[in-house]
Amino acid sequence: MAWIQNQPAAGRFQAVLERASSGGIELWISAINVGEVYYLIAKRLSLDSAESFLKQFRSLPVKSVVPTETDIIEAARLKGRYRISYADSFAASLAIQQGVALITGDADFKRLSPFLDLEWIG
Repeated sequence: MAWIQNQPAAGRFQAVLERASSGGIELWISAINVGEVYYLIAKRLSLDSAESFLKQFRSLPVKSVVPTETDIIEAARLKGRYRISYADSFAASLAIQQGVALITGDADFKRLSPFLDLEWIG
């Protein structure tokens, strides 16, 4: 959201996207979180802005992963153990599954930092 709304962390996330474009890293996002970003944009800005996000998202160096039933249960387990949103539990679960850092500026993820590597973009 910071990148979309051109907030201070936008530049740091843009650098992450550039690393991914050059093949330096791989980026994944749960399809659940794509939906979350869509509805947040629609709610905070407009439906047209949310549709523009979807068009732009398709050109980004980010792989959208549709959760399987197993993924859904793993995310639900995280949600059941920690005070995080259901959508956040999908982001965390995917990062754990892929063995990668979760790139975030959302302080709620700090609750998971003992076992989830965070790349903080603030």
